[in-house]
Amino acid sequence: SAAIWQVDTGERLWEFVHRGEVYLATFSCDDQLVLTASEDGTARLISSDDGINCHTLDGHSGRAVNRAEFSPDGKLIVTASTDAKGCIWERHSGARTHVLQGCPSDVKHASFSADSRQVFLTH
Repeated sequence: SAAIWQVDTGERLWEFVHRGEVYLATFSCDDQLVLTASEDGTARLISSDDGINCHTLDGHSGRAVNRAEFSPDGKLIVTASTDAKGCIWERHSGARTHVLQGCPSDVKHASFSADSRQVFLTH
């Protein structure tokens, strides 16, 4: 699961449950969304205000999503999975725009360049 806590009070504001272990959770640059990556084969965009699931990024054939990251410009998301692929997604619609294939093994990490025009995958 993933949870948001209030730093100054220690209060737990909300919790969101995946069907598998959550490997990563990160805030968008505007703090409106939390992006998670999970063993359950999904990444999720969750409202940081109320914990409501905005989009489920489900495009890795049920294989674990090791990493998910927002682009520096905040418009895109990249995911890395044990299906040996990376995927690019639109933040606002949750639509998958590209599948990055050709890695010989599990994709462990994905990262955008500073200008959001390139993606680096490690396997």
